[in-house]
Amino acid sequence: MAQKFYPFYNVNQAVGKGCPNVADDVMLVQFFIRELAKDASVGPGTRPATPLAVDGTYTPALGEWILWVQKSSNAKNPGSTLADGRVDPARGMANDPKFLKSAISHTQYTIVTLNASYRFRYKKSHDALENDPNLPGLLKQKFAVDDYA
Repeated sequence: MAQKFYPFYNVNQAVGKGCPNVADDVMLVQFFIRELAKDASVGPGTRPATPLAVDGTYTPALGEWILWVQKSSNAKNPGSTLADGRVDPARGMANDPKFLKSAISHTQYTIVTLNASYRFRYKKSHDALENDPNLPGLLKQKFAVDDYA
């Protein structure tokens, strides 16, 4: 299930092709990407043509959107994010610098990229995402009752 580590929002299970794709984890990724895609300054090049639903269901279109985010991150900071079309959970403690990077690829977790990019654009909303009017009800309920780590 998706988790809130104030002010960081994490997935519990990987999202992407062949991943567990738990509904609220998928929904969190979909929400972040949909909101970021509203900002024309995010990502060079062509965005995926398929509209992104925020319904908690993984589709190949979401995989394309995840790759778009990863490639956009790499365009600004080459080699920063592994462009593999999946969003893995950040591991460890949020206050540990190792939390930001994968022990395998040594690149920033895509979920960290999503949080940072969203927070940069929508800081007030990011600090209390459960109050964002665009956040799906399932996630509002989840984050409103979760304890902060």
